[in-house]
Amino acid sequence: MASEEQSLTTSADAVEEQLARILVSRDFANSVSLSAFLQFVVRETLAGKSQGIKEYAVGTEVFNRPESFDPRLDTIVRVQASKLRSRLAEYYATNGANDPIVIELPRGSYVPIFHTKPTTTRDNVTIPPGTPTRNLLRRRGLIAAVLAVASIGILAALYGIRGSQKSVRADPIRFTLSPPENTSFYGFPSVSPDGRHVINAVMTALGKNGLWLRSLDAVSGQILPGTERATATAWSEDGKYALFRGPGASLTRIDVAGVQVPRVVPGPILGFGISWGKDEVILLTPRDGTGIGRIAATGGLISQVTSLDETHGELAHYWPQFLPDGRHFIYFARNRNPSENAIYAGSLDGKLRKRLLTSESRAQFAPVGQDSDSRFGYLLYAREGTVFAHKFDPNRLELSGEAKPVAQDVLQMPYGRAAFSASSTGVLVYGSRVNTGGQLTMFNRAGMQVGTLGPPGLCGSAVISPDGNRIAFDFDNGPNRDIWTAEIATGHVQRVTFDREVDHAPIWSPDGSRIAFDSHRSGLGDPYVKAVAGASSESRLLPWNNATTVTDWSHNDAFIAFTNWDPANQPDIWILPLQAGGKPFPYLQTKANENRAQFSPDSRWIAYASNESGREEVYVQAFDGASPASGGKFLISTAGGSQPSWRGDGKELFYLSPDDKLMAVEVDTKGTFKSGKPNPLFVINGLFRWGAGNNYDVSQDGTRFLMAILWRPTPPAPINVFVNWPAQLEK
Repeated sequence: MASEEQSLTTSADAVEEQLARILVSRDFANSVSLSAFLQFVVRETLAGKSQGIKEYAVGTEVFNRPESFDPRLDTIVRVQASKLRSRLAEYYATNGANDPIVIELPRGSYVPIFHTKPTTTRDNVTIPPGTPTRNLLRRRGLIAAVLAVASIGILAALYGIRGSQKSVRADPIRFTLSPPENTSFYGFPSVSPDGRHVINAVMTALGKNGLWLRSLDAVSGQILPGTERATATAWSEDGKYALFRGPGASLTRIDVAGVQVPRVVPGPILGFGISWGKDEVILLTPRDGTGIGRIAATGGLISQVTSLDETHGELAHYWPQFLPDGRHFIYFARNRNPSENAIYAGSLDGKLRKRLLTSESRAQFAPVGQDSDSRFGYLLYAREGTVFAHKFDPNRLELSGEAKPVAQDVLQMPYGRAAFSASSTGVLVYGSRVNTGGQLTMFNRAGMQVGTLGPPGLCGSAVISPDGNRIAFDFDNGPNRDIWTAEIATGHVQRVTFDREVDHAPIWSPDGSRIAFDSHRSGLGDPYVKAVAGASSESRLLPWNNATTVTDWSHNDAFIAFTNWDPANQPDIWILPLQAGGKPFPYLQTKANENRAQFSPDSRWIAYASNESGREEVYVQAFDGASPASGGKFLISTAGGSQPSWRGDGKELFYLSPDDKLMAVEVDTKGTFKSGKPNPLFVINGLFRWGAGNNYDVSQDGTRFLMAILWRPTPPAPINVFVNWPAQLEK
């Protein structure tokens, strides 16, 4: 029998590669006990712990025998060792005949030995298909991934075993997934219920994004066609299909081979969670945000399942997730007082409402096994960047014991977002930091960069002050978003709002002394205003309590335009008169999507974007200050356009083309409106589209343009994968 020193003459990396080959082979893929046995003894030996590999240790560590285990009376280890030796012999006689490394389990010992076949050189070592042989780091990552997939198979079998005691043990495995070359992850990862696939949006250097699908036993993933600007994914119960929310806020189904089927929900829906349960029922958050809705996976009408408890300050219900029975679910209830945000249990018939725990993030149920009566598991949720697991009975809808930390440094964002996802087979994936963001950048008319402002990150709407000396922008800071300003000359940054709820989409008053913005502190969305100088408090301009976005403040200081997200008519344009007693009125209210209204400098015209033709274009209509739009409209863009903005003297109008060109059009607002031919100024490479306001702004003289340009950390942040995380809780 070879000694431990002799067995380790073959490199650990080579042995790990060989172990991966064996575990995913046909001989071992369907054998839970033998795979766990082999993995345990090989890893213990590689870790220098071969002296402890005794019959008792194997019985208790691999086969979960109790501390009273007596090998003289219970022969499970000897029986399984005999089977393992035979299975290894069969493997090397067939599928592993050409493998470079041999792993043996000598008779009379449980310590494996490893050796290289004499006729095999390093040049002809066979490794899993697609493995980069010259890149050690990537090879180690693949080894971890392949071992993880083998473990997932073990776990899938374990979780299907009935009885309170599992028969074998699988060790936890951690590894990371990197985005494709020249891309970064965007949004949050989502793992399939069987733990074999991960889906995440990726963004290219030019700011284009799509959904990336990765099988954990593959070397690389693929960007799924037709998923541009897709968000909010959900898996079917069998893991064969995924839903994603695309442009127009509708849902589309796609299978793991990347084949789309017709959309199932026409929208609009919010991107705050989708859950696909039994009997082809989908839970989602409708655009009105009033509660959780349900719809058939084949389409139809959305019916309301939960209702807000406004007497206790509830603002919205987000992030539904079905429980195993397919009739009950959990959801995140957002409250006016963020310290009262909570996780509730509900039912499809709408009769159940049970508070489970206070939480600053959404929750997900992760099953870990079965007993004789019910399936049990953990509720996972995030708090201050740490994912906690709290034991939960989904039949009794009861928590027990204390919450325990599972993963740290997990990204959290507003509205209860948290970057983690768990399978039904013990796989947890999570993002640890912002993967993609924007850097506020100033350009001249030739498209040359002339400076940057503020920190990089999740910054959306940014506007230049009327005097051209400052900018105002919104910025995500963990689970919150606030309004900030920056001095253009010095770069000095100052925070303006401090509320614990989301404040975003700032606009300047004509004299630059105040900033109006949309805030969710009192509901779904109300316009607020605050003086920039001093320590003044914010005041609510309008008790609207709907999803709104302020878009412009008229130059005569008389009106504010805002987008009202009407669930019946899609976004509409409304006007808020600022004189005492002024009542808001609709300016454009149709079945089309009208948004981002901008007053002309003389306050006689409004430029806006609308998809009334079937494609978003920029239009101009007259504004009399008292009544809705009437009469003719003027088409400004000719091949699609969005986000209009006026030059300070009213002689030029700018907008974005669908291919991210900044377009300029000469206009005449005196008397009858006239416009010229659109001309491209420059291509915006990597425009970061984030937030509800305009993604760029123009100085009063039309010579400088402020926009957020795609920023990515170096190196790109990976997806963290933690296989068999429940085993950590048992230690």
